[in-house]
Amino acid sequence: MKFILAQDNTLKLKLPKLTRQLNSLCTSVKFEHLKLDYQAPDELISCPKTHSKYLRNIKPSLGDQDYILLITDTQYDNNYFYEEEKQLIIISFFGWPYFTSLPAENGLVYFICGILMDFVIPWDAVEHKERLGCVNDFLMDKTRVDDGMRKGHLCPACRERLQKNPPDEASKAIYSDVQQILGVLSMASSKEQNFLSPPNPEMEEARAELESIPDPAPAQPVRNRPAIGKGTQVFISYAHEDEKYKDKLLEHLSMLQRLGMISTWNDRMIEAGEKYENVINENLNKSGIIIMLISASFIASDYCYGIEMKTALEREEKDEAVAISVILKDCLWDMMPFAKLLVLPKDGKPVQRFTRKDEAYTSVARAIAKLIEGN
Repeated sequence: MKFILAQDNTLKLKLPKLTRQLNSLCTSVKFEHLKLDYQAPDELISCPKTHSKYLRNIKPSLGDQDYILLITDTQYDNNYFYEEEKQLIIISFFGWPYFTSLPAENGLVYFICGILMDFVIPWDAVEHKERLGCVNDFLMDKTRVDDGMRKGHLCPACRERLQKNPPDEASKAIYSDVQQILGVLSMASSKEQNFLSPPNPEMEEARAELESIPDPAPAQPVRNRPAIGKGTQVFISYAHEDEKYKDKLLEHLSMLQRLGMISTWNDRMIEAGEKYENVINENLNKSGIIIMLISASFIASDYCYGIEMKTALEREEKDEAVAISVILKDCLWDMMPFAKLLVLPKDGKPVQRFTRKDEAYTSVARAIAKLIEGN
């Protein structure tokens, strides 16, 4: 599949650079830039009339799976963002500043993801009544485009439909490309950055390491694991003395959340008025993955060691969940009951002893990703 990007003279985006960046992220979808010096033929875009006028002036060679995306600032008569006619999709950025403070380049990338997702899940197959930041939300309500660019994910209803109606291999490849694009888009948008801007060094480093660090080796051969699918909840058990380590790990796991692979839970998410122990037990028992952040403080905590660790080991033993020990600091962890679990980072090297601590956290995130992808 190929997308040809062009723009008329009402709007100026950095399409050559955008095309190169999209091609660096995608494997199944290809992008080309078409230089075009052409004024919108109508005061208002009307489909199919305006599309037909454009097509008479734009005649690149198109295959069955090729599309022209023409970007303009001219308004649609129905106030849509875009419509398609005969492989021409005209995208209108009219009134863009009223919907978001993010640049139009981010919006174009987001619309491309929405167009591609229509090959995976028809946009009208799932109702989007609530504002969930789904890549399909904005098709029902234009004001949701800002939230969608920042969150960059599929809502639970869309993910459920994917599970019930698995796409064919070609659609799976497209979905994989969309996930890659959305991951970068959400990182940039959440920091008020242009999709084309140099990324935040720390997040880019983590993203690169996620792809390059070798798979961590478990301390012992891993037994058969329970079924863990995309969207699995990850429970973080930690001593409050180690909160900064927990927060840093959550930053690195956020990439997997952006891709819809996991959700995370920790006790700082308990709301006022909720019964502390009840909420913890409920989430501990419904999580598919339980991560214990091990330190002397964790071992000394009656609640972490006596309740959360005990439940994690029991659920691991019953193949109800995967329990993982993440060693934060030097301690006698190898003498504890959780030493028989999957231990991270590799060889039980404490996070505290890493010169580049992002490497340690990324190895944990990579292990989680491998667990999800392997089920």
